This record gives sequence, structure tokens and C-alpha cells, in this order.
Amino acid sequence: VIMCAHFLRDNKKMTGSQCTAVITYSSQITKHNGSLQQYVHNPHLILSKEAVNTEWDNFELLLSLIWSD
Repeated sequence: VIMCAHFLRDNKKMTGSQCTAVITYSSQITKHNGSLQQYVHNPHLILSKEAVNTEWDNFELLLSLIWSD
């Protein structure tokens, strides 16, 4: 998350404040390296619909920019 957000910010695809928001939110749910992999693939983590919707809202910009051309 951190590396991708910095890359997108440095390449003017994300603003500095958007980058900070994504990194700040990700630090609440990921380990120090900012990887979503261990979070997404954790079989012991079962989220409510509301939690999934909130997390999508917080990561939508980052994921959309990563998958865009």
C-alpha cells in the first residue's frame, strides 16, 4: 500500500493528501510493511458488510488507480 501510494503520488496520479489518507487508513489494518495480502487472505478475519463497505470506500481510489492504464 505504502509503496503504491507513494508511486502514484510521485507520478501525479494521486494528490499528497489522498496519499496520506490511504497510508493512514492502511496503517490501522496492516502490518508495518503496508501489505494488504495478509489482511485479505486471513481465514480468521470475518468482516461485517458495513466494515467491507467502509474499507472499500477507503481503498477504492488506490485500487482503481493501480488497475487503470
